[in-house]
Amino acid sequence: MEQFILKKTILYLLIILVAFNCSSDDDGKLEESESNVKLKKFTSTISGFINTSETSEIYYLNNGKPQAILDPYGNVLSVIYEGDKLFKFANNTYTFDTENRLKTITNLDYGICTLHYNSQNLLIRQEIVAPNSIGSTEELHITRDLSYNDNNQITEILETETNNYRIDKYVLEYNNDEQLTNYEIFVSEQSNTPLELIEEVEITYDSSRNPLVPIYNNLDLNNSISMITLKELAPSFLSNTAFGHYEGFKINYVPQNNILSTIVSSPFNEALSENYSYNLIDDYPSSSEVNISGGFFSYSAEILWEYTTD
Repeated sequence: MEQFILKKTILYLLIILVAFNCSSDDDGKLEESESNVKLKKFTSTISGFINTSETSEIYYLNNGKPQAILDPYGNVLSVIYEGDKLFKFANNTYTFDTENRLKTITNLDYGICTLHYNSQNLLIRQEIVAPNSIGSTEELHITRDLSYNDNNQITEILETETNNYRIDKYVLEYNNDEQLTNYEIFVSEQSNTPLELIEEVEITYDSSRNPLVPIYNNLDLNNSISMITLKELAPSFLSNTAFGHYEGFKINYVPQNNILSTIVSSPFNEALSENYSYNLIDDYPSSSEVNISGGFFSYSAEILWEYTTD
């Protein structure tokens, strides 16, 4: 995973939106009460070592599925379906197997990712073939193997780059509400060196609803783990934890509730704290103040969410 502060603030804010069906639930949907409220607009204003203000809007089809996103730069990012299945968004093209599970993701920059499942329909492996790097004719081959506990929650992700033998290991822990609360990152830079613990992360949550959950459910590919990235609907430091050293096809975790704090124990010792205001009718956040400290920089952000019932 990229460094919490440096990468997630220099790159413009990222968020994941869609998820593949790797749950033991009957319908695979994240829990949510019935509501016709949908996230319409998101604004993030950052002040500190950088000063930016960005707004994105999301548009929906009559059936509630996302149709397009208008990003802060005026680009219209269309969401394309084949029947009821997602087919294309941005640089990604998606295919599904005969059991309607996400099978492949093709990206012009990152290559091809093939997904493998066990008999319980849990994702157990990613096989990634990446394009040639600059100055090399050799493709990069990457595997990510996933392990689960008895509740079908991912407890370990092991990423191996077969070309240079780098290994990254992620160990995940959950609370009684089945939300990710702790994870550790181990790295081996060469084939014969032992794995070394380089980062520990602790996360706490509030009890209110994450406004992205209805979007996941309207796409019918839902779970708290996602392979599909949709940009600019929330800052990554609030709503997204991504696992994988290789930038493409990361495994992302989206919580049921909103993140209150994130504490990173590493050489940089970053910390994030969050203070929300809520729409009490639907229990979604309407605004929040974020403070991030540690690492190379300290800064603050103001977040605004707007909703529609159309």
